[in-house]
Amino acid sequence: MVYLRPADELDARWLAELRAASLVELGLLAADAVDVFAARATREFFALFAADRIAAWIACDADRVVGSSCAVFYDRLPYPDGSRHAELCGVYVMPAFRKRGFASELVREVLGAAQAGGARKTFLRPTKSAKALYRRLGFIDTELMSFASREPARSSEPALAAWPNG
Repeated sequence: MVYLRPADELDARWLAELRAASLVELGLLAADAVDVFAARATREFFALFAADRIAAWIACDADRVVGSSCAVFYDRLPYPDGSRHAELCGVYVMPAFRKRGFASELVREVLGAAQAGGARKTFLRPTKSAKALYRRLGFIDTELMSFASREPARSSEPALAAWPNG
């Protein structure tokens, strides 16, 4: 029987392994790089919990974790109603456990945790195949621009005059 529960730092390895499986499935991580990635990700998940920057829920089947959802917290510039935001991420259910509503329940739980954690706004960057799920759960499409280059755009002319010495 599958049950859901909040995750904590002791679940960092499980979360890292599910993250690796998700990235392999998306074609973003080579299968031969999983062990190295999972070791690093375990440390990073543990650090997120230690810094109170993550809320996570997991789905468990007996003694193994088969699904997850996370909200990573960060602070933006001050707003009247708070500065804390959350990015919903790490939503993954192992293929054998899909189409049973676990992803929806994991997302609902982590959204509640994000709100309880003080997030004034929660957003996500879904895959195309997951957009319908998130729409059903109340998310709306918004504009988001991402910087794609690692090099900043260069101009031949300086944008600003030099600061005067004096």
